[in-house]
Amino acid sequence: MEQKNTLSKSAMVRMVKDRVMAVRNASAAPVKDLYTYPANKLAQQMHPHVQCLKIKEIITHSDDFKSFIFAPDTAKGTARIAWFSAGQYLVIAVTIDGKTYNRPYSIASAPRATLRGEIEIAVKRVDGGIVSAYVLDNWKVGDSVPASGPLGDFTYEPLRDAKHIIGIAGGSGITPFRSLAKAICDGDEDCFTAHAHSQMQSLMMNLSKWQKRMRKSNLSMCLAMRKREAVKAALLMQSSSRSMRRRTKRIPSSCAARRQCMILRIRKLPS
Repeated sequence: MEQKNTLSKSAMVRMVKDRVMAVRNASAAPVKDLYTYPANKLAQQMHPHVQCLKIKEIITHSDDFKSFIFAPDTAKGTARIAWFSAGQYLVIAVTIDGKTYNRPYSIASAPRATLRGEIEIAVKRVDGGIVSAYVLDNWKVGDSVPASGPLGDFTYEPLRDAKHIIGIAGGSGITPFRSLAKAICDGDEDCFTAHAHSQMQSLMMNLSKWQKRMRKSNLSMCLAMRKREAVKAALLMQSSSRSMRRRTKRIPSSCAARRQCMILRIRKLPS
């Protein structure tokens, strides 16, 4: 049997009149700010449009490569730093001679560092680069730096990605993998990872300090001098089924100079 449509034209007209009357009879008091509700307040803290940060510490790795550790600038309204996923980045606003430049920088610290009010980026000088040169030459502890909330989807997603992954990075591109490595050690990411890094930025970023924690996590690390060697090393680490141990292995190099790759076999990756 066909159901009768109870929403008639006359009922619709009455509904509109009732709504208009309700608006006219409403209180003149200001509407409550939506961000005062706990759920919206939490969402705003986790996904802020702008974070006002202050440089807490500067770590100089070399003349053209530095790490900057930020804390929230409470004087400008940022009470805490937003949590992020390893692999995300911040858009940093830098004003030079009255002109503002926006540059994305990958987050190098562990997500858990935000709980103690810290977040870190690394900046490497680029030949002819306006912003990188200004940052390295002029930023100092205590400077206020406006930044965006965490952005990007270069992250580990268990619903999308395989359980075992390989990260290959070169130069300052190590920063998102450093963040992921620390997240794995902290137990905030659940995946088996083999990292192969080319260039010596790997050592500059102090990953060696995490070796003890790496032994207890699903993480292996490789230091290589050339990108081709890093790729070979990562594949070797992923496919190896030997027992847990530390070893040193030479990887042939096409260069005349002798290059050595140190493979730190922290934990056997399941095949």
